[in-house]
Amino acid sequence: SKLIKLPVLGPLLLQIEINTFCVLLEVMLESGVPILEAFRFVAKSLTNMVVEEDVMACQVIIEKGGSLATGLENAKAFPKLVAGLLAIGEEGGSLPSVLKHISNFYKTQVDYKLNNLSKLIEPILLFVIFGIVLILALAVFMPMWKMSSALKK
Repeated sequence: SKLIKLPVLGPLLLQIEINTFCVLLEVMLESGVPILEAFRFVAKSLTNMVVEEDVMACQVIIEKGGSLATGLENAKAFPKLVAGLLAIGEEGGSLPSVLKHISNFYKTQVDYKLNNLSKLIEPILLFVIFGIVLILALAVFMPMWKMSSALKK
């Protein structure tokens, strides 16, 4: 759950979790599984505790007769856009279709970020390599400078 707060990896991990949620829920609803059973299965399949707690809280609200939109309104991890789109899909009776579109969007986002992750890591690796080369150069030249200063005396 603390991984979501990391600067670069946090949003990426959250998007992967939301994508997993959407794909699993869509497949189960398309297969005719009741929404409460689908939520139980999806909650067990998620790896992040914050997203899992949001799904379980939503499940409790649905069990009490509330809607999916009401359940995701107070979610910590789910973006308001996702909650709003799911509310529209639920009201229109096309929840699996909306879930498919959301999962496609997040899959595209995740693919893009993973492709660009190497570009983010390159400057860090260059800095590390520069530091190692600097330390090696100083290890070679420092004794030479000390010897030359000792010979001048």
